[in-house]
Amino acid sequence: KQWYQRRVRAATSTLSGQHWSLLCYVRKQATVFHVDSLNAFNAAETKLMCSKLSKLLDKRLVSKNLCCAQQKNGYDCGVYAIFFAKSIVECFKSSGTFEAKCVQNALPKGYRKVLISEISSLPK
Repeated sequence: KQWYQRRVRAATSTLSGQHWSLLCYVRKQATVFHVDSLNAFNAAETKLMCSKLSKLLDKRLVSKNLCCAQQKNGYDCGVYAIFFAKSIVECFKSSGTFEAKCVQNALPKGYRKVLISEISSLPK
């Protein structure tokens, strides 16, 4: 757990208050990756967050929008953001690095049901 936490930071973004997407800062690449299931809906917010993070770290960062699976409705953005975060962590755990294909090839089909099942199995 600690091993990959030192290499990647991920956060969901909903600055517009309308849509969740995922930001992933990879320190080694000095890059903030934006993974958005609604065609870069939060692209402007991503640039703002990247700029703020750059100032905070006193480091020039690059912001990149990644191609990923697109939601087909107006309500699954949170499910997609969680799925992509999980895909990125699994990528780091298995390869020790981040590659765009970790999310580009990830298909969250049926993941809403998986989340519902996991939440339902939690102790009450």
